[in-house]
Amino acid sequence: MELRGAVAAITGASKGIGRETALAFARAGAHLAIGARDLTALAAVQQSARAAGSPGVLMVHLDVRQSLTCQSFIDQTVKTFGQLDILVNNAGIGYYGPVAETTDAEWEATMRTNVDGVFYCTRAALQPMLARGAGHIIILSSGLGKQARANQAAYSAAKFAIQGFSDALRQEVQPRGIRVTIIAPGFVDTDFRATHRNRPNVPPPERMLTARDVAEAIVWAAQAPPTALPAEIVLLPGR
Repeated sequence: MELRGAVAAITGASKGIGRETALAFARAGAHLAIGARDLTALAAVQQSARAAGSPGVLMVHLDVRQSLTCQSFIDQTVKTFGQLDILVNNAGIGYYGPVAETTDAEWEATMRTNVDGVFYCTRAALQPMLARGAGHIIILSSGLGKQARANQAAYSAAKFAIQGFSDALRQEVQPRGIRVTIIAPGFVDTDFRATHRNRPNVPPPERMLTARDVAEAIVWAAQAPPTALPAEIVLLPGR
């Protein structure tokens, strides 16, 4: 679709892939709704997105673990811009370590952010999208949602859940005009990797994807013609 003048809502937009995705949509001329918990960092993204060419940037405090804040994020987006064309479910966290050492708090935080958050934001976005019979939901997964590995059970479980959710959602809403794309990147060089605990086989940064690599893939998917749906994109480092 043509992104100039379109409305894209992005979760977890204060840093990393979310930030770069906001800037990529801004360069394409889209209106933006950006949500995250860190309002200071989010304000910097808002300023950068305006400078990059977005005609309008709405900044919203968003905690995807809370259903009501997800609904408010979408409601404010539609109230401000009149519609919602694209939702990018990007917000996510990861804890790594043996199952025997994984705490209740780590497990619950992983599931609430990576699984519940996608469900809450998607459900809210479907209301205006189904009413129009148009829209695109893009969900960030991971290579660990395709192939699980030791010491990464909680994160893999969350991403496998998202894979199943996305596949079921696509079958449910595609006949009603809603497109669903899941993007599964490999290792990405962001601050996210600094939180890794006991994660094996992490390559050096020069052999990882960049956040901008992933953002460009998201924008490419959003621009796909109506006759061709990129249902799933597995993105691997090119080095």
